[in-house]
Amino acid sequence: MKLYNIDKVTFLTGFMLYSVINVFANPADTSKANKQTKLVSFNNDVVHLPFGPTIESRKNTAAFSMIKGDRLKGINTPTLGNTLMGQLSGLYVSQSGGAQGNTDFPGLFIRGRQTFQDNNVLVLVDGFETNWFSLLPEEIESVSVLKDAAALSQFGMDAANGAVLITTKRGTESSKTKINFTSRFGVHSPRFLPDVVNNGDYATMFNEGLISDGKTIREGYFRNDSIVNFFKTGEYPFLYPDVDWYKEVVRPNALSQDYALSFSGGRQDAKYFVALGFADYQGLYAGTETKRVTNSNYNLKRYNLRVNFDVNITKFLSAQTNFRGTINDKYFPNASENTLWRTLSLFNPYPVITQDGRWGGTQGYADNPKATIIQRGYQSINDRTVDANVKLIGKLDFITKGLKAYWQINFSNFFFDTYNKTRSLYYDEVIPRFDLITTPGVLPYDKVTRGTVDNNFTITQGNGTQFNRSTMLSGFEYGRSFGNHEIYATTSYYQETFRAEGSEMPFAEQRIMGRVMYNFKSKYFAELGYAYSGSENFPKGNRFGFFPSLSAGWIMSDESFMQKVDFVNFLKMKASWGLLGNDNTGNAGRFIFNQNYVGTGNYLIGNNLGVNAPMFNQGNLANRNVTWEKANRINVGFESVLFHKLSVAFDYFYERRTDIFLNPSSYIPSVMGVNFAAVNRGKTKAYGAELELNYKEKISNVTLNIGGNISFARNKIIDIAEFTPSDPYLVARGNPINQPFVLEFAGFFRDQADINSSPQQLFGSVRPGDIKYKDQNGDGVIDNRDRKPFGNTALPQLFYGANASLNYKSFDFFVAIQGAAQRTVSLLDNNMIVPFLNGGVKPSPWVKNNYWTSTRMDMAKFPRLTTEQNDNNYRASTLWQRDGSFLRLQTVEIGYQMPIKWSNKIGMDGIRFFISANNLLTIDRIDEINVDPEVMNPFVHPPLKSFNFGFTLKM
Repeated sequence: MKLYNIDKVTFLTGFMLYSVINVFANPADTSKANKQTKLVSFNNDVVHLPFGPTIESRKNTAAFSMIKGDRLKGINTPTLGNTLMGQLSGLYVSQSGGAQGNTDFPGLFIRGRQTFQDNNVLVLVDGFETNWFSLLPEEIESVSVLKDAAALSQFGMDAANGAVLITTKRGTESSKTKINFTSRFGVHSPRFLPDVVNNGDYATMFNEGLISDGKTIREGYFRNDSIVNFFKTGEYPFLYPDVDWYKEVVRPNALSQDYALSFSGGRQDAKYFVALGFADYQGLYAGTETKRVTNSNYNLKRYNLRVNFDVNITKFLSAQTNFRGTINDKYFPNASENTLWRTLSLFNPYPVITQDGRWGGTQGYADNPKATIIQRGYQSINDRTVDANVKLIGKLDFITKGLKAYWQINFSNFFFDTYNKTRSLYYDEVIPRFDLITTPGVLPYDKVTRGTVDNNFTITQGNGTQFNRSTMLSGFEYGRSFGNHEIYATTSYYQETFRAEGSEMPFAEQRIMGRVMYNFKSKYFAELGYAYSGSENFPKGNRFGFFPSLSAGWIMSDESFMQKVDFVNFLKMKASWGLLGNDNTGNAGRFIFNQNYVGTGNYLIGNNLGVNAPMFNQGNLANRNVTWEKANRINVGFESVLFHKLSVAFDYFYERRTDIFLNPSSYIPSVMGVNFAAVNRGKTKAYGAELELNYKEKISNVTLNIGGNISFARNKIIDIAEFTPSDPYLVARGNPINQPFVLEFAGFFRDQADINSSPQQLFGSVRPGDIKYKDQNGDGVIDNRDRKPFGNTALPQLFYGANASLNYKSFDFFVAIQGAAQRTVSLLDNNMIVPFLNGGVKPSPWVKNNYWTSTRMDMAKFPRLTTEQNDNNYRASTLWQRDGSFLRLQTVEIGYQMPIKWSNKIGMDGIRFFISANNLLTIDRIDEINVDPEVMNPFVHPPLKSFNFGFTLKM
């Protein structure tokens, strides 16, 4: 579905949120006592501080966004990251593809982009890094986004890009074991499939392109009108076919199933939580075998195990143990997935199967995609993740009450292995012989078998690749109340080593970290956080840095002067400041403080030049002052509850990032005669705001909950150490990171006279129907100096999510949307709109209806057709830019909870049935081709939509 003014969507969403704020919902008793009672529904959440205590959210002074793990269960995807889309303010989750567990790993951005180097977000599970994408939603207690310095200072050099903290469930004291079982069955199908012209239209347009290039059609594949008509009429379907490759290769839908079983309970001295999971996601490739004898569909099977224990060993000593194991078995055709999906959009002048029942194909064109899937065999990947964590906690009340010591060790191992069963592809090429026609209506042909006619498979198996991470944490914590005073303090030593497969040196990190928290009357709060953090990637003497943070909070609603403000039930003001680091060097590489010399071959010396003397060149000039990026971050905000029904949270943030890595070749002339390592010269600033709303209402048997979040994040380059160009509009300074600099479209050349009277364009010779550009500097020529900043970046500046749930007696309903705005994309990305070239990409119907002709002229939206590489037309320009805003209907779920009296009769504590749908609808402004507006690539496995049915049993 298309929307021709996305601003309407943004406006309506904003209006809905604004309207909620202004609800007057019949407030009942507004006394102080009643305030405290009513606040339970909004302020009983707890916040899991990293390497710290679990505190009430009302006492938190940091910028957190948090959701419960139960909110993630309704989205049917094997990759956990995709369940977070639109759920948390400040977090943007970017789709990249749709193959389950393969190309569907999303990108994460917290508060936009702050650096033009590595912007990776730190993701932690119970405080430690691991492979988190395959976690079960059923094993997750909460997911938190840590955004400001107060939340992040503990991570030192790892903190500047923000962090996501996943906390897993733990056992609770219970008189009996609580058992939960969930089963779900789904049907998924492509959300988008590209729409391309048929072979007949392709032939017609290709010949028009030849003519516009000044050639004759005899120089191309479609040498006469008869061949063009054969493709249109289907008179010779094996010689001149028109195959719908998407229909041949892609099933309309495929099945999935997943199951989760959990046990929890225990006594005061021993508690446990155990979760088991299995998921099976089938692929969309048609005609494949289920037993994998000669080929395989795409298939993902996932097995999960989680075991968390809490044990009081003695009166003074307790322990927590976490164990997690995940296995992923993946099978797919023995072909590059991107190549396979790209081939479906290309012109292929052969049938799926010839008249003799052999695979069709033509030399010089892409391989038959269906034959590739069914003939070439298959490959598989088995990956395994194992995490083990033990924490010992000793109470030291005999020294002073409230003092504890702890020691924790964590191991994480990721291992994967491959298995390939492959054979060559062979096919029959049929070649028409017009010179042998003897009977009207009968076209003779020659048949040539190409490739290796060999049905034997070659089997290869990898030796396995693994990555190991080991972490040790130890320290002291102290927490105690003294009348109106409450204090908590902790200090810890952290050490981590990450070893990758091969000869690469291990990554190592050390830090001393801690925090001191104080509150007075549970009304005034202050916190000091700190980390003294170091990395192996910097030279001795410059490996460690100090990263402090300060934050404060004030519950204003507890003041006496606020008691008469009846509609304000809770109001907390908060602010923070701190210094954070980023040691991800990105393209700069590792150990650039070392001077290296690289071999460049041999020099022949001696009698008869018979002696080889090795030669060495100086590598990049070492940077002995290399350091980490530094982020100076400020956050101010408030949290409130109004009318007992509406919670509002707002944060404003500002960051100044310095010491960003730059390649000196961007500003040092090559005449210097040396290559330089990266230097810390870049500077940026980032700023923005976030708003979260949640409205709750109960009327008789109806419970309504409406929530939403909207985030705005913008950045600007302060210094990128660039040459000052002659045209000031070409400087990157003052623009966002990755700002598009493009030519300004000024129409299409009407005729030769128009070309002669226009500024000369230096991107090759031009013809009528080619694109002309605006001369920005007035020098009479069009070149790269006429590029200017137009549009936004592909990363949105505005992103949002909203959800609503309604419960009526035994029925429940949930719907969630997410979207993005202030985002610009290009139709030239991945060459998706460039016909004929790049392997024979088929035009979309939009190109067919809008390309320039001498009769269409001013009505044209696409340049003239051409079969040649055209540096002039297919350059980045405003003609190809599009508004990349979108609104996505993410989840719809309807459930029915069986009455307890019925459940109890069959020995159950609860039974719930549900149906749901995911990724049902996307509204966008991309009309030129049917593609996901976020992925913007029709040549990859498309994102999927799904319809699901399931049930949950509680025992």
